[in-house]
Amino acid sequence: WRDLEYLKTKTALPEYGFSPDGNFPVSYSEKGVYILTFPLPELKNFCALAGGTAINAVCAQASVRAKAGTDGKLLANHGRVQSLENIKETFRILENAEFPNVSCDVMIGLPKQSAGQVKNTVKFLVKHKVKHISAYTLQVEKHTLLYDKIRKGHLKPVKDEKIVKTYKKIAKYLKKKGYVRYEISNFAKPEFECRHNTKYWTDAEYLGLGVSAHSYVNYYRYYNTKRLDTYIDHLKNGESPVYAKEYVTDATRRTERIMLSLRMTKGLDLTEFQEEFKEDLLKSKAKQINSLIELGMLEVVDNHLRITENNFNVANSIIVELLD
Repeated sequence: WRDLEYLKTKTALPEYGFSPDGNFPVSYSEKGVYILTFPLPELKNFCALAGGTAINAVCAQASVRAKAGTDGKLLANHGRVQSLENIKETFRILENAEFPNVSCDVMIGLPKQSAGQVKNTVKFLVKHKVKHISAYTLQVEKHTLLYDKIRKGHLKPVKDEKIVKTYKKIAKYLKKKGYVRYEISNFAKPEFECRHNTKYWTDAEYLGLGVSAHSYVNYYRYYNTKRLDTYIDHLKNGESPVYAKEYVTDATRRTERIMLSLRMTKGLDLTEFQEEFKEDLLKSKAKQINSLIELGMLEVVDNHLRITENNFNVANSIIVELLD
């Protein structure tokens, strides 16, 4: 409660109570959202209660994701059972329920995936007026079906050059269709940027409530116990359910501020950075910044240092140059 009182001094209280994706930085669970999976028949019933009458379950601005693609055979190669007909039915249900905000993820770089398939998937989402599209490049994790297939030579990984070329085409297409690229991997219609994730990218504070919930308050990061029984016992005994806590040093915050701000298309606010860290980055990193500006990789606009539009694919390499 001390942290809640502290946050109240930093931001105005919400007018209508707390919500997972609301402006007030209080979230239930680590991600601040419920992830619910329904077969199509049950999804119809779920959407039926989405009019806002059960505000603690689904609000009128709820975000729904359809976890799939538009090529069933491609998905089957990677252990996903889905079909284009199912996806069409999902969107039909959502549209009939008049959900105002649907967000979808697109994966780029799947083995055997063509640039045309990616483009068709994105066109499909645009056609169905999806407000927020995240486009991620595939990272193959160990102990997954895809990893095993690649390791055994059954599938070939896609070359980086092809992935970059496809991604740039998608970014260009979405821009043409009125989507704003506000972060490396995220595109949205104006006013539909993801408020929840933006808090992380901008180093905003947040308070997590519940089992395993994570918080960042007054330069401390901490998270609650992952065990429900332990969590309940602590609360019954008037004890804190916090399992671990760490202080975020100025050096760590400086690194994270540069790294996360440069992922945003608006870039790093140099004035705010200097006020907070007592460092003029244009002077302390003059050699690196001037070199990257000459190469066309960085630019300074309205006192914001930002990565140029065509160089987000090498963002990590650029960011490393500015870190101590």
